[in-house]
Amino acid sequence: MRSMFCTSVRRRRCSSSRLNTAASISLRVAGSSSMVRLVDGCLAGTVYSFAMTCKHALCRVFALLLPLLALLAACGLQRPEVEAPVRVPGSERRLTLDALADRLARADFVLLGEVHDSDEAHRLQARLLQGLLARGRRPTLVMEQIRRDQRPGDAAARRRAMRQGGWPVAGYEPLLRVAEQTGLVIVGGNLSGRQLRQGDALPHKVRALAAAHPLSPPARERLARDIERAHCGMANADAVRALVRLQALRDAALAETMLSVPRPVVLIAGNGHTRRDYGVPRLLQGQGRVLAVGLIEREPGHERLSEEQAVRAGAWDFVIPIAPVHDTDPCVRFREQLQRLRHGD
Repeated sequence: MRSMFCTSVRRRRCSSSRLNTAASISLRVAGSSSMVRLVDGCLAGTVYSFAMTCKHALCRVFALLLPLLALLAACGLQRPEVEAPVRVPGSERRLTLDALADRLARADFVLLGEVHDSDEAHRLQARLLQGLLARGRRPTLVMEQIRRDQRPGDAAARRRAMRQGGWPVAGYEPLLRVAEQTGLVIVGGNLSGRQLRQGDALPHKVRALAAAHPLSPPARERLARDIERAHCGMANADAVRALVRLQALRDAALAETMLSVPRPVVLIAGNGHTRRDYGVPRLLQGQGRVLAVGLIEREPGHERLSEEQAVRAGAWDFVIPIAPVHDTDPCVRFREQLQRLRHGD
C-alpha cells in the first residue's frame, strides 16, 4: 500500500504525511446543479443535499457512493514523482522525501543531481529544498546552469543567463521560485566556453583545486566509459579524452564555488557532476559533511531500475528513480539527429 494513501478526512484536509499534494477536483452529475468539491484531497460539500436534488434512483445511489469515490480519486491524484521512494544504495531500505530531508539537513554540502530536461527531477529538487527550509536550513544555492562570471542580480537576469546557456528555464521554475521567494542566495558555478578552451583563462583557485585532486585511473576510466555511452559510441578516443578533461574542470569550478560561499550549500547539477566517484564530492572531502542524491531515469517501459542502473546507483548516497523523459532509446534519437544534420534538415 502506498505510504501516501489517505487515511483520514479532517475539515477539508486529508492528513497522512507532510508531503500532501494539493489537489482540487469537482464532480458534477447530470440533472443536478449541486457540486461536490475536493480540496487538498479531502471531501468538502453536503452529500445529503446533493442526493436530494437528484430525480432518479440511480442518481441517488451515485450520490451516496460519491464520498468514497471522491476520496479514492483524490488520493489517486497524489503525484508519483512527489512520493517517489528514495533508495539507499547497498541496502534494502527505502526512505520518504521527508526522511531524506532530515538527513540532508545535517550536511554541510548537499548535491542534488538531475536529468536536465526532466520536469519531475526539478520538482523533486524543489521539494527537497523546501524540506531543508522547513528544518531551519537556509542554504546557498550553487547552480551549474549559471556561469560564475554572469552574476545575475535579479530573477529576470537569472533566467536570461540560463537561456543564453541553452538551459530549459521553464523546467527549473519550481526550484527557482522556492529559492527566490524565500530569499536564498543563488550563485553560478559553471565555467564559460572561453575559460574551458583557454587554460590560462581559468581562475587560479579552480586550476589549483583540479591539480590537487586528479582523477584516479579507475575513476577516469569510469568517466570515459560513461561519456562514450552518452555519445552512443560515436565519439572517438581523442574526443572522449577531451570531454573527460572538460568534465573534471567543470567539477573543480563547481566545487571551488561551493567552498567559497556561506554554508550550508546545495548544488544543482547534472547527475554526472554529483557522483561520489568522479564528480564534485571527491573535491569536497575533508571540508565538511557531503551528501549526494542522484535522480536516475528508469528505462522506458519499466517501473524499477535495471540491474545495471542499480549497480551504478552506488555512486550516490541516495537515489530517486524518476520516469524517463522520452519513450524511445536515446541513442536512436541521437542517430536520427545526426542524420538530420547530415542531410541539412
